[in-house]
Amino acid sequence: MSIFKIFKRNTEKSESKSEILTPIICEKEIDEQILKQINDIDWENFETAYGNAHRTIPNYLKSIYCEDIKIALEATHQLWCSLCHQHAYISSASLPAYEIIRNRLIGCNEKLKVELLDIMLGFASCAKDKTDDKKYNELISQMKIKIVKDKGIFEKYTQNQNDDIKEFAELITEQIKNYS
Repeated sequence: MSIFKIFKRNTEKSESKSEILTPIICEKEIDEQILKQINDIDWENFETAYGNAHRTIPNYLKSIYCEDIKIALEATHQLWCSLCHQHAYISSASLPAYEIIRNRLIGCNEKLKVELLDIMLGFASCAKDKTDDKKYNELISQMKIKIVKDKGIFEKYTQNQNDDIKEFAELITEQIKNYS
């Protein structure tokens, strides 16, 4: 998948802003440890591309663990829009969401893995940026630490038989190489 195809695919994903703010709710229960991890975060302290994270991000994160793949995939779209919108910047809510997303990435099917890697690519791409904004620089520095720590996970996926998984993983590891 070329970077152009990724951009086109992501642009198509984010066309309707009104649906972005509607949290998807998974009808089935998810693991209690995951719920606790999500619920223990004070989401009021974090922002997304669309405002405060407390109304949406916890539900989206819960939904990526849903057994209903349609709900899980829709949640990845909402997370992509909210946390790393068009791979242009990352929001503050991306930091506490990172580990939850990474943990799901490790134990999911290929279709969901592609979408989660797309979010991770957004994080990795933005973590190499530098701005005059000290607060944003601190955010990307912390994200860079998380991504570098998980470099082995992404390197492992560069050997995947699924071309999309492989290409996303290659793009992420390429971003990591560019960190200074």
